[in-house]
Amino acid sequence: MTINQPKFFENIREKITNNRNYSLLTKAIKADATFEWTRDEVSLITYWILQICALLFGVGCGIFGLKGATVLISAILGLVFIGITYLNLLDIPERILDPTEIVIENVATCLVTFILTWTTLYTLIHK
Repeated sequence: MTINQPKFFENIREKITNNRNYSLLTKAIKADATFEWTRDEVSLITYWILQICALLFGVGCGIFGLKGATVLISAILGLVFIGITYLNLLDIPERILDPTEIVIENVATCLVTFILTWTTLYTLIHK
């Protein structure tokens, strides 16, 4: 049994590009203001961007041994700043959705990721 490789790979490429999550990821990376966004798409993309940033902040703070309330406040302000900046980059009209509302609802859950990563790495490395 032989497989026509160009056609096989073309079918795989077509399935990937027709996948909703893939197309949402490409929209998020390109961040073009001409795209039409729904509230759910914006919330999902903002959530994952903030989760990745919270994880990276937590790793950095845990490895460098930072501690105290100032680290926690800095993480909150940093996540809010990143979320608002990204949503302003998308240039979504405020009449469609409020960027502040989207960011605030996602920062709370991402803060848990930050705290968990931060305290775990701090304990493993510095205790």
